[in-house]
Amino acid sequence: MVRTAISEISSVCGKSGTRCIFTVCGAAGGDTMAANAFSDLTRLINGYQISQAIHVAARLGIADHLSCGPQGSNELAQLSGSHPRTLYRLLRALASVGVFHEAENKTFSLTPMSECLRSDSPTPLDGWAAYVGRPYAWQAWGHLEHKRPHRRECLSASQWSERMGVSQHPSG
Repeated sequence: MVRTAISEISSVCGKSGTRCIFTVCGAAGGDTMAANAFSDLTRLINGYQISQAIHVAARLGIADHLSCGPQGSNELAQLSGSHPRTLYRLLRALASVGVFHEAENKTFSLTPMSECLRSDSPTPLDGWAAYVGRPYAWQAWGHLEHKRPHRRECLSASQWSERMGVSQHPSG
């Protein structure tokens, strides 16, 4: 299990002439809990990529185009006004996480997840997906590190009065 997780990550990171090595602490001897933790955390770290891909699919109305049945990526590109090869890569990425299903000949269909992206779904998420991928929504999270809570200064009563321009009480 650990070797599978490591080889999956290495193949994603691998570039010509570059070798990625990952060590999963405590995962020796088939420790599936550590391997699952590694795999789950990797999925969470890369989650912004999937949410952005879902956003694009929602904005293009892909689920609505698939509501009548499976269609090829070229047909979907034409219906959505998209670049065919780029849309195919987007749909494959989403199929890899279960949002859409890919069959032979670059044909895609809906899954229970993508049913929620249909505009007429009884449990619609297409509007939310379209919202969260917009720059003003996701950039707030991108700037989160710069919004760290600041340490409050502890001021004595005299320092506080001085800063506020208030004279101290006669008894103090």
